[in-house]
Amino acid sequence: MTPDTPAPPSRTLIAKLAAVMAAVERVPKRGRNDFHRYDYATEADIAGMVRTELASRNVLLVPSILSEQRHPVGEKGSVLTVLEMEFEFLDGDSGESLVKKWRGYGTDKEDKGGYKAMTGAQKYFLLKTFMVPTGDDPEADHEPVRRVEQRPAP
Repeated sequence: MTPDTPAPPSRTLIAKLAAVMAAVERVPKRGRNDFHRYDYATEADIAGMVRTELASRNVLLVPSILSEQRHPVGEKGSVLTVLEMEFEFLDGDSGESLVKKWRGYGTDKEDKGGYKAMTGAQKYFLLKTFMVPTGDDPEADHEPVRRVEQRPAP
């Protein structure tokens, strides 16, 4: 590029985030809850997919905890931790930023409620912000239909 050639237009933060949304595909359900008998997309799989797309566009995501509340639940000593959080997208090229508030919930009898709330908040923030499909409808009233391969009778 010569001094007389104008610089190419830079993409805005919103355009970069939209490109991330377009690039992120369905996340497979590789986690399993044996007690309640369901499969789920893990936070690690979701974060890994989105992180790669954000980083390739020089966009950083920074979580912050704004407040924490703890409430006893049930009769067995569990505590519900509620975190009020912010997630800030920072564009390394333009300096633009975008801040979104979010909430996370985590239940634990020991000291892990806050970490569970953070992990859940990030997982669902990424899922909903980038509209990442996981292949089901969690609000459905029925068990998901599982396709069984038909085998010929012996």
